[in-house]
Amino acid sequence: LAFMAIALVAAVGVLLWQRWDWLAAGAFLLSAPQLVVWLDDTYEDRLALSLAVLSSFWVLYVVAAIGYELRVPVARLRASSAMLLLANALLLAGVGWVMLNDSDHEKAATAWVVAAAAAHVLLGGFGFRQRMSREIAAMVVAVGIGLSAVALGLALDGPALVIGWSVEAAVLAWVASSTRERRAVIGTVAFLTLAAAHILTIEAPPDSLYQGVDDLAEAVIA
Repeated sequence: LAFMAIALVAAVGVLLWQRWDWLAAGAFLLSAPQLVVWLDDTYEDRLALSLAVLSSFWVLYVVAAIGYELRVPVARLRASSAMLLLANALLLAGVGWVMLNDSDHEKAATAWVVAAAAAHVLLGGFGFRQRMSREIAAMVVAVGIGLSAVALGLALDGPALVIGWSVEAAVLAWVASSTRERRAVIGTVAFLTLAAAHILTIEAPPDSLYQGVDDLAEAVIA
């Protein structure tokens, strides 16, 4: 893994200077499976080290995805950068959650996903203040918001989860209104749909109109 990490650092160094989509995709596709195999063999005995290594590779992949854009601002987001950012976020949150959950750290596993979501939102917010293009910064924030939906699903249940998703919908609606960013409306609709689906499947399903609900207070709150 150390040898592969050195090769990855070298590739990232090239990507800071050259806009080579094939190298970014190739570096991820060749190194990520090796990373997962190493983590699978290591995390049971050295969990902290495994999480640190996973976080370090996440940083490298982020630089591989958008490092060039930070150095030479571009107007449009490349599809390759968007896919790499998304795949990297899934790798960080998913693998970290599995390692912690399998190690009987269920609360820490949920906290890990929350931290991953926060890291992406903060990185995107930082990008808006730097030379990063608005498109790329918005993509990073969107990935963080998506992870936050998963984090809420892991951390909460019942009316609390409905409230959490509804609050995120309200925040995105405010963002859409303040910035005139129409894509924020998509997030608003998505979170409201999640909340409504949870109500109609858990708290107050349609058949409760004639069968009643398990907990009237929870149904009313949701």
